[in-house]
Amino acid sequence: MTSDTHVRSSGQPPRQAGRILLAVLTILAAMQTAVAADASAAPQAVDGIDLPTAVRAMRSSHPSIRQAGFLVEQRESEERALQADRWPVVEYSLRPGFDPESNRDANLQMNLSLQVPVYDFGMGRAHRSAAEQRTARFRHLAVDSEERAAAELSGEFFEHAMWSSAGEVAGQHLETLEDVRRKIEMRVSAGLADVSDLQRAEVSIQRAQLQQQQVIARRAMAADRIRLLVGRDVQPVGSLEDGERRLQTDVSLAAVDDSPSVAAAEAEWRAARHDVEAARAARFPAISVGVAHNSYFLPDGTDGRSGSEIVNSTQYGVFLSGRMSLGGGARHRVQAARAASLAAQSSYDTEIMRQRLAMRALSNEMEDARARAGSAAQQVALLERARNLYWQEYMLSKRRLTDVFEIERDIYMARVDQLRARADLLRVKAEQLGIRGRLVDTLLSPGSTRMDP
Repeated sequence: MTSDTHVRSSGQPPRQAGRILLAVLTILAAMQTAVAADASAAPQAVDGIDLPTAVRAMRSSHPSIRQAGFLVEQRESEERALQADRWPVVEYSLRPGFDPESNRDANLQMNLSLQVPVYDFGMGRAHRSAAEQRTARFRHLAVDSEERAAAELSGEFFEHAMWSSAGEVAGQHLETLEDVRRKIEMRVSAGLADVSDLQRAEVSIQRAQLQQQQVIARRAMAADRIRLLVGRDVQPVGSLEDGERRLQTDVSLAAVDDSPSVAAAEAEWRAARHDVEAARAARFPAISVGVAHNSYFLPDGTDGRSGSEIVNSTQYGVFLSGRMSLGGGARHRVQAARAASLAAQSSYDTEIMRQRLAMRALSNEMEDARARAGSAAQQVALLERARNLYWQEYMLSKRRLTDVFEIERDIYMARVDQLRARADLLRVKAEQLGIRGRLVDTLLSPGSTRMDP
């Protein structure tokens, strides 16, 4: 019995080893499948994009910039249509009709003329000049739209860079609190501090972690706004130092009279003055030379004729064309054009005043940002010098532990305030350059092109 049992049990280890090997292979195959699935399901890496590249991408995708470009194309086509009026004009008409005195149901009249414009008392020139100025106006407005969008995008980039730097500051703040907690744990172990001190440290660390999460959330929101402006799924990169290197140009307060929006208002004022000239010239006829050919279909019975006949006539000479209103419509149109010109002049003056006020407000905001940045830097320096003193006084029981954590929080808040002031300073500079129409050229490389008026 014993030997038989021994023989039967001696054959089991190979079978158990096979089962174990099969189980191991099955687990390895499942792990490889899971890794492959995770690799296939992993999101693709998002491309990083800096501010100049984002501006280039936005110029081709931003709705307001595209709309401004289409409006420029429309005005250019209308201007070319008016330019074409200086060439000879062919006019034709085919007028079928019904003659109730004829036995036939219809008669026919065909007119064909070729006219070469000679003189119109300056009306055509005035219309063409007005169209040229309005095209220039829409070009200036297109540049202004581009500059405004670039300023908005720059502000979001500086906001993202600020919160990225604030994230690093929050991480350093958290590491400092962790180091303070380790020191307190050592003091508690040595019987030199109470457990309540350790609890205060935990509360401060939790508060710092919450602040770090808020910073990360605000950085993510800035990145989302950048993606919306660019129109692509990208990850913004860049620091405040990069922005400070790019925006080193100072903008004069008195240099707004030639900004894109002011130039657009001035172009509209010039176009309105040309409209006055056109309204005055419209009171006189337009003179042209050419040839006119008329064909008439004469039905039976006309002038004693027994059959139908087609009569042709051709005339050569000078043509006068115009419009006369017995109710004084021409005079009223001239008055309306003058009023529109005065309104355009007032709009031009208003735009200058508005831009100067905007530049003055931005200058005041820039001075405030510089003052805040300097004050925050001084606070950081003073607080960092007092940090070690506070800890030494705490170890000597001359200062509360709360004071130690408060100065660490004050250092963190002062650093964030300094970053905020730097970001505001860059945003104000970008807005100033945008008002002047120089932001895009400042951000882009020298080889880039743009739509200039």
